[in-house]
Amino acid sequence: MTSPQHTYRRLLREINRQFTSVNGNRAWATQMRQQWVAASQDSASSNMHAATNILAFLTSNRKHGELI
Repeated sequence: MTSPQHTYRRLLREINRQFTSVNGNRAWATQMRQQWVAASQDSASSNMHAATNILAFLTSNRKHGELI
């Protein structure tokens, strides 16, 4: 299992690659940071599982678009 810091950085990279660099709007990255901080105060294991699932979805969605 990856560390929370590694997952956080990969999520930021993926969000920047798909949303921020496309339209120049930092709202997605800002919202993800706020959610990460709020979630860090809750149960860690369920939040890490959700973050990993979101990361997998974003990465798969981007790769699918590149293949088409």
